[in-house]
Amino acid sequence: MIKSFLEWKPIRQLRVSFLSLMDSGVTCKLPCDIIEEILSRLDAKSLMRCSCVCKSWLSLIGRPSFKIRHLEHQTPCVLLHLDTPLENLGRFSFRSSESFDQIWSLICPIDMFNSSSWCLVGSQNGVICLYRYSDCSVHLWNPAINKHKKLPLSPPPPADSFPIHGFVYEPLTDDFKVVVVASCRRYNCVNFFKRGNQVGVYSFRSDSWKTMEMPDIFSDPSVITHPHRMNPVVVYGSIHWMFQYRRKSQAVLLESIGIVAFDPRTEIFKFINSPPFTEPDDVKIMCNWSGCLSLVTSDGHGLIEIWVMKKYCVLDSWTKHFSFDLVKHLPSAQGSRFHPIGLSDNGNLLLNLMYVQANDNVELGFDFFHALTFYHPKSNEVKHLCPGTSITVRQFTTYVESIFLS
Repeated sequence: MIKSFLEWKPIRQLRVSFLSLMDSGVTCKLPCDIIEEILSRLDAKSLMRCSCVCKSWLSLIGRPSFKIRHLEHQTPCVLLHLDTPLENLGRFSFRSSESFDQIWSLICPIDMFNSSSWCLVGSQNGVICLYRYSDCSVHLWNPAINKHKKLPLSPPPPADSFPIHGFVYEPLTDDFKVVVVASCRRYNCVNFFKRGNQVGVYSFRSDSWKTMEMPDIFSDPSVITHPHRMNPVVVYGSIHWMFQYRRKSQAVLLESIGIVAFDPRTEIFKFINSPPFTEPDDVKIMCNWSGCLSLVTSDGHGLIEIWVMKKYCVLDSWTKHFSFDLVKHLPSAQGSRFHPIGLSDNGNLLLNLMYVQANDNVELGFDFFHALTFYHPKSNEVKHLCPGTSITVRQFTTYVESIFLS
């Protein structure tokens, strides 16, 4: 199971002692506040075992406030959705946020034979949301306690529509929500976030969907939109999607990057401008860095920049947090292509390095290889992961162990 606060030796000893006392019945004599404090520091699997001890513990562990408290004691990590299982283990690789070393890996409880038919929508409070293209089904999965739920089918989108998804936890109502935004075709293009597009919102508490229409977030109805990076990001309790949009200005076609936010509390969509200093093709990923909406840009040849929106929805607050030239740290990668994959909670950046290697045994005379690399800003170091192994990461998200869905 995921290394957490419990891996600290005194806490690990406390956990073993507590579970031994629990088996002997001595824990019933401990003060309630001490029991609650210890329970909140257990790993998810042990905590679920404790929920079977007595009704009072079951009631305590089932409270939303306790689930949040337990969540806050767990150590965040990152989750990689791999194209193929790594070392015959699993397609889902849970890795340290600090070093990106693998902690554990799993094969999803759902049939994952064809990985390309699945999309990792996101992870919220230890619950992972997955979408399957083949049957348009949405699944919620808590790997820490091995709980899985297939959602009822969402309202059917219009013909020729391609949906995108978002996933968020709403603490005020203790509810997980899945949002499906349908597209419409205009000028032979797939358009998202246009007025009248169908939107489905699923509530885990009610186990049902409701539909609404996308409002008009563009003043110019001729704007054409399409997704830029499919993975949504949750910041300030709202889901954010990045997209590219085109508009005509004096007979010139201009292309820009925009962000659409959906607040699950008010069910209102709004448009957020990206930094005016960035080129659309250079923006690679959107992420939540230290609670701020952030963008990672790359020119593909080693120059990496991270932009942070210091004040939410304030255009002038976009600030270049830092920039660095990866080739200076890794001269052997000169001529290779770099693509940022994701940013961990502590600011470490995972990248995909694509390089060419001569091979006389193939028709073209060379092979393409993918290598995982990460940049550690505190030590200003670049390191390779799994050297000699070609790994393709389909998607990246942050993850923390929890007992939600129990």
